[in-house]
Amino acid sequence: MGLKWGDKKTICNKFEQNTQVTTMIWPLNKSNELYFGVAEGKIKAGILKSNFAQILYSTETYVVSLCSSQCGKFLLSGHIDQSIWKHSLESGTTNKIISFSSIPYCLSWTYSIFIAGNDSKVCFFTETGEQLQSFDYLNDKSVKDFTVSRSNNSGELIAVGNFDKFFVYMFNNKKSIWEEASIKQIPNYFTITAMCWRPDMSSLVTGSLCGSLDIFESC
Repeated sequence: MGLKWGDKKTICNKFEQNTQVTTMIWPLNKSNELYFGVAEGKIKAGILKSNFAQILYSTETYVVSLCSSQCGKFLLSGHIDQSIWKHSLESGTTNKIISFSSIPYCLSWTYSIFIAGNDSKVCFFTETGEQLQSFDYLNDKSVKDFTVSRSNNSGELIAVGNFDKFFVYMFNNKKSIWEEASIKQIPNYFTITAMCWRPDMSSLVTGSLCGSLDIFESC
């Protein structure tokens, strides 16, 4: 992209695919590899040094979400059939660990595995797929589909987007549980489609279906 606005922009890597790329992550501790899922259900690794993309595993069902563990040794993928698959980057083994209650559009892995989808529920699981906690908003008619989630670098905060609002969950180290830290209401914002934390965790950036890009101070 260039260090300055007017610098020449050139493509340094290209991984052409025959089907839609539906989700992508670039873990902090994997500077030479990015991971992406495609519509046909495959999870692939793009190797930047060789400019080559290889298939890590295939599930044969549309990929809706993807995340990595904090240690960088595992990948999790969520699929339209409500399944969650875990892949070891070291051993190459893959297994289904969770059958979720809805389509897992939101997927993060910090102290626990975080999953949310289109049934007004937010759930936390162990790395082996056992449910730890859940927050049920089924009786709140203002809560729609959960669409996107992002954890901060420390893993203590997880923000998740909804309709006209976003939720923030915080890990309580003393009690070893997740708590609802805040709900930010944004009238007429519509669906939140993208989120990103500033590296120093001081701000949260959100993007909406209607084209709005906003920065919220985290305090």
